[in-house]
Amino acid sequence: MLRLLTTRDEVLTATTDDPFVDLSLPPADGLRATALGPAVALECGSDDDGRWLWVLSPGPAATTGLLAALVAETDWLTPAGSAEPFGEVSVPRHSATAARALLTDKGIAIGPPAEWEWMHTRTAPPPQPGEGDLVELHESDRDRILAILSEHSPRTFARPFEHDRQLWLAAVEPGQAPSNPATLVAVGCADHTLHGIRRLEGIATRPDRRGRGLGAAITAALTRRGLDERGACVLEMFSDNETARRVYHRLGYTTDHEWTTAALLR
Repeated sequence: MLRLLTTRDEVLTATTDDPFVDLSLPPADGLRATALGPAVALECGSDDDGRWLWVLSPGPAATTGLLAALVAETDWLTPAGSAEPFGEVSVPRHSATAARALLTDKGIAIGPPAEWEWMHTRTAPPPQPGEGDLVELHESDRDRILAILSEHSPRTFARPFEHDRQLWLAAVEPGQAPSNPATLVAVGCADHTLHGIRRLEGIATRPDRRGRGLGAAITAALTRRGLDERGACVLEMFSDNETARRVYHRLGYTTDHEWTTAALLR
C-alpha cells in the first residue's frame, strides 16, 4: 500500500537521511512524497512551472513496483491533453531499463534518456593554484558568460543571473583587465538548490586553456563559499564527463546518485 509522507522528517527517515533529499529538495510544504516498501517517490514543482519526479530505491523491482502503484492509484504519471512535455522522471541508473519498459507498457510516452550524477561535499577542498586570481562577475557580464557557455558548455542548464544570489567567478588572461570582453577563459556559477544549498553549475573552460587547473580553481572557490554559508555544497554532472568527475572527486565530492532522467509526454 502506498504511504503518503507528509513531513520532511518522514521523508528523511524513509530515505535513511539521503543527502539528496536533505540538501536538494524543498521543505515539506513544497514537496510531495509517497513510499512503497523501500522505494520513495518525490515530486516537486507545479503544472505551471514544470513537475519533477524522483524515485529513490534499492533496485529495479522496488522502482517498478512503486511506479506501477503510482500509475494505478494516483494521477502523477497519467496526464491528459496535448503532446507537450508534462514533466520529468528520474530513476536510479540500475532501474532505468525496467522503469522505461513498465511505463511504456502502461501507455506513457517517454522522451530520450539523459544520464547524470548528483554529488555533494561537506569538506573544504584543498587550496588550488589560481584560486586567488579569480574575479567575480556581475549582471553586466551576462552576455560574455553566455558566449563562453554556448560555445564550450552548450548542454549546461546554467543561466547567468536568472536567479537571485547567483555567484559567478571567472579566470581571466594574466595581465589583462577583467573588463576586457576578450579575457574570460573559464567561468563557473554557484546557484542554489530548492533547499537553499549552493549548487555548482556552468563550469566551463576554453579548450585552449584546459589542463591548467582553471576548472578546479573555480570549483574549489565556489565550493568554499557554499561551505562557509551552509556547511555543504552540491553539484550535478553529465555522466559522460569523466574529466570533470575526476576533478570533483579529487576536491572532495562524493557521487551519491547516478540518475537516468527522461521527459514524460502527454
